[in-house]
Amino acid sequence: MDGSISALQASPDHIYMAVAVRDENISEIVVMDAAKRTTAARYHVTHDTTQLRISSGNEVLVAFKADKLIATISTVTLLEGKMKAHGTVVTEQPTHYWQVSLCPTDDELLCVLADNVAFLLRCSSGIIDTFSKIECTGALCHEWVTDGVLAFGDENTQIHLFRGTHLLSTVDLQAICHELQYAKQSNIVLLVRSNERLLSLVDDGLILIFSLVRGEYAWQFPNAIIMHSSSVPGELGILCQDTSGNNFLYGDGRFLWKTSLRNADAERTAELFLVAAKHTHPVISVYCDESRQTLISLDNSGFIIVTAAHSQFFFCPHFILTSQYIGKLTLFL
Repeated sequence: MDGSISALQASPDHIYMAVAVRDENISEIVVMDAAKRTTAARYHVTHDTTQLRISSGNEVLVAFKADKLIATISTVTLLEGKMKAHGTVVTEQPTHYWQVSLCPTDDELLCVLADNVAFLLRCSSGIIDTFSKIECTGALCHEWVTDGVLAFGDENTQIHLFRGTHLLSTVDLQAICHELQYAKQSNIVLLVRSNERLLSLVDDGLILIFSLVRGEYAWQFPNAIIMHSSSVPGELGILCQDTSGNNFLYGDGRFLWKTSLRNADAERTAELFLVAAKHTHPVISVYCDESRQTLISLDNSGFIIVTAAHSQFFFCPHFILTSQYIGKLTLFL
């Protein structure tokens, strides 16, 4: 198959990596086993895929595609490609940005965020259906946090916490941003959860890190890293942790940078290390294996670049892939 690569996603435990490939006639998912360095599965799906999600138990894969009005969603078994459920979400107004997520404690519960509304979806009897909506005006991103609670970051520097459609609380970060000499009203554009932390990306390069303490996030006492981003205003960044959980990668629409979470609050400004500057288009997804010192990055033109570390932090270009040679990724996992 010689098509373009449209999405890349690591499993929560970093054991598997899934890649979506598409051409004019066929859409395909390739699943790789990082531990065994083999292709674990390869199968067709019924529609193109622009976002992938993998369940916390590595049992379910979510394939997602959307245009301005309609989102198409399928869930399949990760290693067999067996269809579990399929459905669509239709919005009343054109949507400029979609985000899909899978509940970490329930493989049959999904959330799809469109402009100003979030759809709560349930997979049942082969159908993915909307059972409720959350009106979330100004929301730009979302993430599942503790015990089935959804967090929505908005354009007013606030995080809204929901259980179902019930608003539990609102965390206002304006005072913290003001203390850090950021505008009081800044956009929260990304939320990324791990087992011990929640990372929040504010506009072009302020990262707020909330620690999990006795099952609750310390919302009023975040650590902070100021990235001094060079991104173009209005471009969404990318933020993810590596397999060790001690470092994270930040993409600003032009370059991909790496820093340690230990930098948080040390001097407010992180020491950054350039890890990928060879992409000619914005990076949309990354996978970083700290133990093997390997970074895999995908840009929105469909090119994957594999880079290998020559020292603890600095990476240099190693290998460039198109979909025709996607199986060779197992050499670098």
